[in-house]
Amino acid sequence: KAIVIYGETRMAHTPDAMTSPQSRLQKIANQLTPGGVQAVNVSGSKDLVGYKVVSGVAILTMDNPPVNSFSPAMKAAIAEAMKKANADPAVKAIVFTGAGKFFMAGADIPNLRKLASASTGADVMRKGLQEGHDLMDVVESGPKPTVAAVNGPALGGGLELAMACNARVGTKTSIYGLPELKLGIIPGMGGTQRLPRLIGVAGAVKAMLSGKPMPAKLAAKAGLVDQLVKKSKDLLPTACKVALAMAAGQLPRRKALEEKSRIGSKARGEEAIELARVKSKRKAKGTPHAAACLDAIKVGLFEGGRKGNPDPLTLAKTLITLTLDSLLSVSMSVCECFRLCLSLSLSLSLSLS
Repeated sequence: KAIVIYGETRMAHTPDAMTSPQSRLQKIANQLTPGGVQAVNVSGSKDLVGYKVVSGVAILTMDNPPVNSFSPAMKAAIAEAMKKANADPAVKAIVFTGAGKFFMAGADIPNLRKLASASTGADVMRKGLQEGHDLMDVVESGPKPTVAAVNGPALGGGLELAMACNARVGTKTSIYGLPELKLGIIPGMGGTQRLPRLIGVAGAVKAMLSGKPMPAKLAAKAGLVDQLVKKSKDLLPTACKVALAMAAGQLPRRKALEEKSRIGSKARGEEAIELARVKSKRKAKGTPHAAACLDAIKVGLFEGGRKGNPDPLTLAKTLITLTLDSLLSVSMSVCECFRLCLSLSLSLSLSLS
């Protein structure tokens, strides 16, 4: 009924450059749906979250090409895998990692745009945000310790998941960031609360408002990453050792929402927030997303991390307003989102090979 003519430009280091033309053509065909470009799992019947138990550690591998985006289906798959691991008496600890070159690179942007323009979008988004917060709470405070084995970019929702884990182990080429403000929205699953408690208010404000990712060494120096491995092959074994040590009580199980040692004084934190507010008003010319992010950080600073997370309905309405008024109001496909993530990593001259 139709013919698709497909041309390609090869780009070094992209996942597409390492797949066959036929598979890339199939990916395009899969994405040409009546509803527009959709985030799809092109791995056939393969599970979105791989599950295996090795020496008492459940290894959960997120597999949603090309960037392991945090789609509603991925969220449900992680929740199911967590439920399975927590119920298994043979599992003492849980490790998250990503398939391919990415740990996880953020949310399903087309789905967010679709929800923002739907009449029932606020209710659906509220439910999704509540499920996301519930999942992060289980990751952080569930019956078994969790470790993020960050094998590549951890951006947006990917970093929020990693921060909910009780420890983070990364490679030298892993990068970390919350680029939501570059898209005109704000972190929606605890990022505004956990990042200040891990690296301090001033550093967190700078990272979120700039949207720039942190390379591995800087993230480790700031306190976001607990340990870096020199060789990629050592990542999972090291993460498993850390997880088992926490399960045995040999290492403390840190919960970011309860961390107090790095957030600093309220006076200094408020000073950093208000200084950033003045700068963002001057730079952003009245766009509301920076103010919404700073407000959330400030509430968390004075009232605690759980209070700083807006209730899901309020956050849903805020995200919808920001989405409709933001950079997302222009055409932004999954491929464009992927290019954003890729450009962030390439800008740091990090090889993804």
